[in-house]
Amino acid sequence: DFKGGSDLNTMIVDLPKILFDIAGSRISGNLNVKQPMTDPFISAAFKTKLDFNKVNQAVKFEQIKDLSGILDADIAFSGLVSAMANQQVDKINAKGFFNLTHFKMKSDAFKDIVQIPSAQLNLSPAQLNVTQFNSIIGANDFALTGSISNYLAYFLGKNEVLKGDFYGKSKYLNLNDFMTDTSIETSNKNQPQSTETKTTG
Repeated sequence: DFKGGSDLNTMIVDLPKILFDIAGSRISGNLNVKQPMTDPFISAAFKTKLDFNKVNQAVKFEQIKDLSGILDADIAFSGLVSAMANQQVDKINAKGFFNLTHFKMKSDAFKDIVQIPSAQLNLSPAQLNVTQFNSIIGANDFALTGSISNYLAYFLGKNEVLKGDFYGKSKYLNLNDFMTDTSIETSNKNQPQSTETKTTG
């Protein structure tokens, strides 16, 4: 919507309904942008319940041989771009979640099947909270919980650095399974490992 004249900042971009449908899996949302030339105010929302098995049947990926799982997501955010870039969380509205269940992928990039039985990420203005992440790759397993901050400024391309704090746990982790053929093999190959780590960075 533009009334005309020399001030393009009066333009309003309004997409009240955005809809994608891939083999019955739907992604819907909306987008509204005001004062685009100075300090854009952006309001957007997206929602989906994506069945990766149906997507894999409809769209062929070159390296992926098998893909399944359900992504349930519902997110919404609004605020000035300047507030997002400067992490003024009191001036930003951001909420929602990503839930991934029964995810399984067989790819040429990995010799083992990658499985994510469950993963959950919650959105807030200040950070992305990973409340649950369980993964299995071959015989290896690991679980993560933690948070990622500064994500809005990072995604806006402001040369920012993502900051995170994570706690990881594994009952069995054989690093040899993730090394290439040219890697140096260790003497304890195929021996069960129990690890528990906390990473901040």
